[in-house]
Amino acid sequence: MRQIQIELDQLASYVDPSLSIDGHSIRPGAVQATITVRPSSAELPESVAAQIESVRADLLADLVSRVEETLVAATVSLVGEQAELIAVIETIEKDNSALIAKHEANQELSSVVADHKKQVVRLDQIARLRGSHDSLVEQQQSAIDRAIGAIKDRSDSLAEFEANFNSEERVLTDLKFGVETAVPTDIVDHVSVGFSQRSTNDYIKSKGEAVSYEEAQGDPAKFVEALRSGQVTLNKGYTPSTTAADVLTVTAEVRFSAELDTDRIGGFGRSSMTPGKQALFALTLILNESQEPWPLLIDQPEDDLDSRSIYDTIVPYLMQRKRERQIIMVSHNANLVIGADSELVIVANRHGADRKNKRGRTFEYFTGSLEHSQPLNDSSATALGRFGVREHACEILDGGEEAFQKRRNKYKI
Repeated sequence: MRQIQIELDQLASYVDPSLSIDGHSIRPGAVQATITVRPSSAELPESVAAQIESVRADLLADLVSRVEETLVAATVSLVGEQAELIAVIETIEKDNSALIAKHEANQELSSVVADHKKQVVRLDQIARLRGSHDSLVEQQQSAIDRAIGAIKDRSDSLAEFEANFNSEERVLTDLKFGVETAVPTDIVDHVSVGFSQRSTNDYIKSKGEAVSYEEAQGDPAKFVEALRSGQVTLNKGYTPSTTAADVLTVTAEVRFSAELDTDRIGGFGRSSMTPGKQALFALTLILNESQEPWPLLIDQPEDDLDSRSIYDTIVPYLMQRKRERQIIMVSHNANLVIGADSELVIVANRHGADRKNKRGRTFEYFTGSLEHSQPLNDSSATALGRFGVREHACEILDGGEEAFQKRRNKYKI
């Protein structure tokens, strides 16, 4: 039946069943034919060409007529065959209506069975996904439990360390040491950048405030769920996972502090030490805590220090430490050089018009103990050859004998 209908559809372009009494006729102009004769009329005499053209026209008309008859006959045959098949089908359906009804019922049952199988497959997929979901939920809970434990352990360890360190007084000479733990504000500001300030929630209490990391670390599960569900809005470019990691890993820093004469440095507060007091603190710490046996090189420790601090604090350290290790010090301060009783003094001179060195050297050095002394030698060609180490020390450190005597008279010592 399907093939017959296909062929009838193909013939319908040429045969119209509605244009004749018998039900079939050729569509006007549908069938066309051409006959080409060689030699052509132009190549033949006129009389012969006319005869050949007459023969060609008769043959062309006969050819078109035969093609039309063939098309109509084929259409009639197919229509008849189609009608016979329809009659046979109707008879079969009538004679086998009960079987056909059962067959259709079986087809419907097959469709139901197929749908059932699809539902079973889908239910199996749902069960697998549910199992995977349950496993992920379990893993998430395990991760949250570990995070809670790690946060608690970290907090307890920091608190215990701070308490243990500060439980006893830690003093080094005049220095008193302590330790503090806190979260710097710049760290909190950094982890707050990802949170939208357009809305408030349990972690952004008001617009413009930093995130409450304590609230998040107090209940990590609630915080993670708030990020996942969108209850907490994040700025573009920030994901819940990275944001949760940043907030939950916010940790207090450990900073050491020290006090010197009621002034404080270090920790999280602003230092109350002046630059001079800071220099004294650093030098005191270095001199007391550096226990290595190799020489200690100090460059102008008097910078930012007053003379009293130098004499009362630094000089005693030098006197004590020089028994244990060699100390090499560059200084212009008399308290450090003379007061600390230097064993060896190296006087340096840079070549100049009024302070000449031997053979014009850029730098020249004169070495000896403080006890080394010699009378003034005005005929010396070099600055360092004019007198001994003691006289050089007085000139460089105190401005010379005259300046020293003036100060002594002023002090009435």
